[in-house]
Order: sequence, then structure tokens, then C-alpha cells
Amino acid sequence: MVVIGVFSPEFQTIVQLKHEFDPSRPLEPGDPAYVDCTSVRGDDDITVDLGRTITDAQRKTCQIYSGHRGGGKSTELKKLKQWLEERGFFVVYFAAATEDAGDLNLKDTEYSDILLACARNIIDGLKSLEGLDSQPIAQWISKSFDDLKTILSADIKIDDLKTNVELQLSQFAKLTTAVRLEPQKRDQVRKLMLDRTESLETALNDLLANARQKLPLGKRDLVVMADNLDRISPVDRTQGRTNHDEIFLDRADSLKSLNCHTIYTAPVSFVFSASASRLRDEYDGVERLPMVAIADRDHQMLNDGYAKLRDVLARRVAKAAPGRSLVPDVFADEAAVQRLCVASGGHMRELMRLVQESLKRIDVLPISLKTVQRAIAEARETYLDAIRFEDWEALMAVEQTKDSRNECEDRCRNLLFRLCVLEYREWDEENDEKITWAAVHPLIRSSKEFKQRWEAFVKANP
Repeated sequence: MVVIGVFSPEFQTIVQLKHEFDPSRPLEPGDPAYVDCTSVRGDDDITVDLGRTITDAQRKTCQIYSGHRGGGKSTELKKLKQWLEERGFFVVYFAAATEDAGDLNLKDTEYSDILLACARNIIDGLKSLEGLDSQPIAQWISKSFDDLKTILSADIKIDDLKTNVELQLSQFAKLTTAVRLEPQKRDQVRKLMLDRTESLETALNDLLANARQKLPLGKRDLVVMADNLDRISPVDRTQGRTNHDEIFLDRADSLKSLNCHTIYTAPVSFVFSASASRLRDEYDGVERLPMVAIADRDHQMLNDGYAKLRDVLARRVAKAAPGRSLVPDVFADEAAVQRLCVASGGHMRELMRLVQESLKRIDVLPISLKTVQRAIAEARETYLDAIRFEDWEALMAVEQTKDSRNECEDRCRNLLFRLCVLEYREWDEENDEKITWAAVHPLIRSSKEFKQRWEAFVKANP
């Protein structure tokens, strides 16, 4: 192995490439690395599917946006934010949670946690409005202070809350931090919030009403986007229900109560559940972002899908290393690029992660096919380690039916949430309709264990 100095141009190029392929960083609007993948996602377009529902509405709307974690929803929502701003809307976008930060504990989330997260971020998003009157929020904190004082700052002066928005924000930050990090206090906050959710909803609506009057010239209405709620882990309740049912159905009226246009992300496994029709009844729109179709239902590579993913890689290389080509400067040959794209299954974060893993294994460019294969093998082991014995039956059912709605539907939904099963969509020109199908993640399907189990399944089910 060739070892080079940390200050060498080659080393710095590799560092820049690692940064540009950061799988946790969504692209901002106007980023030259952005690739429009609408044509290989079943012609789904967020500005049409969600945006026009807002711009054409005569009343406030509430919509759900779903899709696999890491599939590109945040990037699309940021694009929608800019599109709406250009059409006269004041948009508050926030990521309610990440894997290690934010306002929510993703493994244990209830509606009141989301309401507190919305409150903190809405206040933060509106505080720049000149002349904003945040008295409703100050009054809510004041009335709740005695019960919440073990969590809030005991030494603050209530009178200071009336005019100090930053102080109001700090109190909500303490509440959301307690919910996210401290189990004992999380239970305490939730218990106290049982009698305070409606009053907080009212206070937020009063704040939004005042904010609407203070909008800058040229702005006509407000939109709130709560991202990353799709990462909330399912927690089983009674009678086959989960916390997802409690949040998005039982508390649908509460989620819709904010007096502005709202968009919430939701777990793809829940949108695919038996509750799907109820979701469409409750909300003004339920849209999903499918994966980039890199292969068809027979696992034959699609040239259009591959071209899009290759462009995703090429544009990021151009940003990180101007003057360097995707092939042969960064990747030794086209086979290495193709292997990466196919292994990702058209999942954007997986593609970024595989590139990063490949970059970690080298000291000098280009990345060889062998290096790519080793990165893929390591990623495959991660997926296989997460598969339980009872999951294999569901994976066989998906491979056979190309559909996650089969006799193993409950387990398939869990596999959707865990990214072991991916959703795709295409536009059928002949019949003028969208066709949706599911596929086992290529990293799993290419494993020896899957191939052996599939061969045995086919023999047993001729």
C-alpha cells in the first residue's frame, strides 16, 4: 500500500470526496450536485404532487410525505421550500430529529413530543419577522411554569418571557432536550402535557395569526414542513397497532390543527399499512418518494436509471475535485461505477455510503473494482446481520410477488422500514397509469444465503 502525506494534493482530494459523499447531508436548493430523477421515479414531482396543492388551495392544507429513509426526501423538501418561497410563501422547514440530535427520541416518540418540537422550531423560524408578537407563547410558558419548573430554568423571571423570544426558545429547548435524552423527565413532560396540548396548539395558532400579519411584502401565507418524522421507529401497541397509528391517525386532528399549510413526513412502512386508506381520508395528500429504478422487476439493469445515478456520482466528483473525471480519475473503470450503482438499489444514501466506504479503503486514487466489491461485501454483512429468521419468509414472498402487500404483509412493512425491501414506481405509457412494485435490497438478494433460500423456495413452490 502506498502511504501519502496528509498535506499532499492526493490526500486532500480524497478528503474532499469523502465530504461531498456525506450520506447524512441533504443537498440545498441550487446545489450543482443535484440531479432531477423524476423520470426514473415514476414521474413523481414534489412541486406538482405537494406544491400545487398548497398554491391552489383556498384553505389551509395538511399533507403527508413519505418514502424510505435516506431516499432523498429532505433534498426534495428543500427544493419545494424554495419553489414555494418563489411563489410568495413564508416557509418554516425543520428536521425534527436526526440519528443523534434534534428534538425527538426516534425510538420512543409520541404526539406531545412532536408538538413541542413544532413549537420550538416554529418560534425559531418566525422570530425574524419584524414586530412579531410572541405573547401567546410567553403566556403558555407562564401558566405551565409551576408544573414544569423542575425542567425549565428555575431562576428566570416570568416578566422577561413577555418580550424575550430567545428566552422563550430556550425553555422549549429544555423541554425537547429532556424528551430526547432523559427517560425519567420524558415521562414527566408527557404526563404534564396531557392537559396542555390543546392550550399549546391554541398559543401556536395565535402566534401564527400574528406572524401572518407581519409577513414581508410579497409573502401571502405560511407553510410549516416537519421533516424526519419518517425515522420514528414503530413501537407495538395493543391489537396490532403501533405508535404510528396513535400519532398520524388518532392525533390527525391535532396535527392538522396548526393554522397554516403543513407537511409532515411519515414512515413508509405506515403509509403501506392497512391504514393507508384512512390516511388519505384524513389528509389533503399522501405522497411517496420511490427509489430510483436502477433495475426492472426482473432485475435487469435499466439504462435510464443507471445514467441518473452515474450523473449523481459525476456531479459530486466535479464539485469535490474539479478537473477530475469520474472514470478513470476517481474510479478505475466503468465496471466499478456500475457495480456501486446496482448495489445501492437506487437508494441515494446507500450510494453515498458505499462511495465513502470505498474511499476509506484507499490512499491513492483511482478506486478499483476490487475495492468497491469489498465495500459492498461489508455493507451486505450489515444487512444480513439485521435479518431475523422469520424475515426470510417475507423476503421470499417479496421476491416472488414483487409486492410488499402479500401474505407476509406485517413483516414486509417492518422490512420496508429497515430498508431491506425497497419500493419502485414507473409510468406505464400504454395504460396511462403508475405501476408500483417492491424488491429485496440488492445487497441482500446478491448474498449466498438469499440465493440458497430462493433456490429451495422455488423447488418447494414449483
